[in-house]
Amino acid sequence: MKEKDFELADELAKEIGEIFKNRREELKYSTNKIQLLTNIDKADLSRIENGKKRKINPIYIKELAKALKLDVIELFKKVGYLDEKVLQNRLDSFNLQKSKVNTVILPVYGRASAGNGYINLENEIYFMPVLKGNFSKRSFLVEIHGNSMYPTLEEGNFVLVDPDNISCEKNKIYVFTYDNESYIKRFDINEKNKFIILKSDNPSYDDIYISFEEQEYLKVEGRVLQVISNKYL
Repeated sequence: MKEKDFELADELAKEIGEIFKNRREELKYSTNKIQLLTNIDKADLSRIENGKKRKINPIYIKELAKALKLDVIELFKKVGYLDEKVLQNRLDSFNLQKSKVNTVILPVYGRASAGNGYINLENEIYFMPVLKGNFSKRSFLVEIHGNSMYPTLEEGNFVLVDPDNISCEKNKIYVFTYDNESYIKRFDINEKNKFIILKSDNPSYDDIYISFEEQEYLKVEGRVLQVISNKYL
C-alpha cells in the first residue's frame, strides 16, 4: 500500500515551497537539520522549496509539517488532498479546531465491499483526520459498502486498519487478500483440519474456506481496530 505522488500546478508548487522555506528560515533550521528530521535529502528539499518539484509524495508533506511545526491539515487542504466536506464534518464532530494536536491524518483507500467485492488497496481517495489512538502510523481507513458484516459494520462506516497488526486472533476482524481479491472478514480456524475461515457476520452470506494448501495465497493486510460511524460524517 504505497502512497502515490500527487501533482501540483506550477503556482501551487511555488507557493508550497515558499511556505516550507520561509518557515525553515524562521526557525533557523539548516537543510542538513531538515534532512536529519525527515530523511528527505537536500536535493529534493531544494527542489520543493524552489517550486521545482511538482510531484510530491504526501509522506513528504507530513514529515515536513511535523519538522517545521506546521499545520498538516491546512497543508493537505491547500494541495487538494483532503476531501473538504468530509474534513469539515470531522472537524465539527471532534471539535478539532481546538484540539488538532490530538489528531492524525490517515489515508482513505478505495471503497470496500463487505460482501464479495474488491477493496482497492493501491490508491488513496483522500486523507481524513481521526483522533490519535493505539495504532500504527501506517494505519489507513476503508469505507464500507455492502452488508455482509452487518450489524458490526454498516454501509457508509469507515474502518481503521492497522497493517502492523497481522497476528490473527479468532473472532477478530481483518482485511485479507486472497486469490487477488481483498475482503473485510472475521477470522476463524478449524484446529482439526487447519482450514482458515473468513466469516461474515451477516448469516445471509457464505463464509470463505481456505485449505492449508491454499493458505500461501492468503495475506493479512491488517486488523480492523476501530469503526467510525457514518453518523459522524
